[in-house]
Amino acid sequence: MAVMQLRTFKLIIRPIFILFLLFTGLNSYALNNWMAKTAFSGNARTSAVSFSILDKGYLGTGIDSSGNLLKDFWAYDPTNDTWTQVADFAGSARIGAVGFSIDSLGYIGLGDDGTTLRKDVWEYSPQNNSWVQVQNLGLYASVTANGRKDASVAVASGKAYIICGYDGSTTYSKQCWQFDPVADTSWTIRKNFMNASDFTLIGRRWGTAFSLNSQIYFGTGFDHTQNYKNDFWKYNPFTDTWNQLPNVPGLARSNAISFSFDGMGYVGCGVSLNQQTDLWQYDFNLNSWTGQPDYPGLATANNISFVINNRAFVGLGTDTFNVRHTDFWEFIADSLTGVEINENSESVKLYPNPVSDYCILELSSSLSKYIVEFLLYDKNGKIQIKRNIEDSFSVISKNGMASGIYYYTIRKNGEYFSSGKLIFH
Repeated sequence: MAVMQLRTFKLIIRPIFILFLLFTGLNSYALNNWMAKTAFSGNARTSAVSFSILDKGYLGTGIDSSGNLLKDFWAYDPTNDTWTQVADFAGSARIGAVGFSIDSLGYIGLGDDGTTLRKDVWEYSPQNNSWVQVQNLGLYASVTANGRKDASVAVASGKAYIICGYDGSTTYSKQCWQFDPVADTSWTIRKNFMNASDFTLIGRRWGTAFSLNSQIYFGTGFDHTQNYKNDFWKYNPFTDTWNQLPNVPGLARSNAISFSFDGMGYVGCGVSLNQQTDLWQYDFNLNSWTGQPDYPGLATANNISFVINNRAFVGLGTDTFNVRHTDFWEFIADSLTGVEINENSESVKLYPNPVSDYCILELSSSLSKYIVEFLLYDKNGKIQIKRNIEDSFSVISKNGMASGIYYYTIRKNGEYFSSGKLIFH
């Protein structure tokens, strides 16, 4: 088995032609954008919180299958795909809290401890593996803040924005609170959700939020009239205004997941009478939604999600039968979702796929009489590898390329013969 050497070739076909070929292949290829990861090591749970700091994700609190409120806390290392228990959350065990990170510190606050709607907030230092209490929700602010659960949170420009939630009122909360950990007075009330006055009844709970380009995006949830929602909004922290955007496709829902990375936002799963598995990608440049491959676990709601170094992870939650889960998945974005690919699998094989360090390209003997060329493209159509193939078995090395989805084409005597997809861990 010979190892292929990198050679220099004159570029004959432009990448845009390759992308056209991928869309016009012969056979439909179901893209697998989800990778199973090590299941969560703690008790199965729902209504937990999560965030990421530097190169690790963190998860804790929630309620287990026996109805016990939890305060244990765990760190996930994506490099080793391992879970490690860290210092328990220092506040009371609870559900419906919010979790977020700013710079190198994590925060958990609010929620329901079984007797009280909380408004305490705690700061976690991974360096010291310790918790310290910081200012309660609304402390020193000009507006009174009640304890609450089932609020949404997103971080932009070093500040967190906590939106809506259930504060004990029949109309739910429509407040938007800004948290600045370095300010003397951490909490500032901002414009109510949807720019609504205090006399307008539009509060909701169990919505979902993420940030993109210093803007906050919020939507879905369950409103005070007991209806599921699919509306979607952008909050501009600099102008303190809300603007409505196209609705999240699919069914109206609450308890959905959301995250953002690689310049895109994502919303999916959740519950709308029954638990859902669909996932939708929001492109802020086009102000539009695109369907993504469904979440591969059982249909669940109240999942957790976090992003570590531009890698998105989703897991846990509760299914339609109220069973808690511990499965955990990585989502790999694919800007070419739905392409049709002609793999010609009888003549060309690449394995293993997904690829950790390298894969083997195996060609049938029928191709030995041809000049065969292998080209590998990233999701934007940029050539990453271009080589002549001189043996029946050849090695394709990852060579430090980033994790993600890549597309290959193989041509014989200058004509395109086969195409497919490689997933790099």
